Amino acid sequence: VKTLKVGYIKESFDELTNAAAKRNAAAALETLRSIGVATFVPVTVPEMAMNLGGLGVEATVFFDELARAGRMKEARGGGRPNGRLIPAVEYLQSQRVRMMMMTALAEATSHVDAYLVASNNNGMGGPGGSGGGRGAAEAPAAEPQRPQTPAQRHFTMANLACYPAINVPNGFSETGSPTNMTIFAQPYREMEILALAKAFQDATRFHLARPTRLDG
Repeated sequence: VKTLKVGYIKESFDELTNAAAKRNAAAALETLRSIGVATFVPVTVPEMAMNLGGLGVEATVFFDELARAGRMKEARGGGRPNGRLIPAVEYLQSQRVRMMMMTALAEATSHVDAYLVASNNNGMGGPGGSGGGRGAAEAPAAEPQRPQTPAQRHFTMANLACYPAINVPNGFSETGSPTNMTIFAQPYREMEILALAKAFQDATRFHLARPTRLDG
């Protein structure tokens, strides 16, 4: 890992408000420094439109055969039949914007081999709390989206751009739940991610700890 150029989204660490999460995130950076990551290169998240995913359409296509055979009735979303309601013109236009977003994200991350994002604020949620992933990508256009933090915005973009990632525990909160960070990289750079995660886990052993029950 000493040969890797490791970046980080600084705002994702700065915006943590939970004391334990903030303390564990800072300790994680120090651990990486101790095993050979000399510096952390800032990564700036581009400002781009987020309601452009088309994941509902893609899910409908992917599960179409199973849905037609009646095998998706008990599945979450039931095969997402609402994907058929998206006009082809709107879908293609959204994919053009998606490609522009992917190009901007590729440029923003091209100077690093892998990069870190402080993932949650209390050991009980996803990246930055809420606002990431499929729900944000499919938000109704008629209702204005809530402002997203850089971490939330990045998570949505990376998801739509198919960036590989691995989430690792970096300590525990006062409730006993794990806090964590996520290591991202550009597509086809899984080896860099795995090398960094393996080195961090070997140094901390958090992944081997068992959660404790607070109720006795």
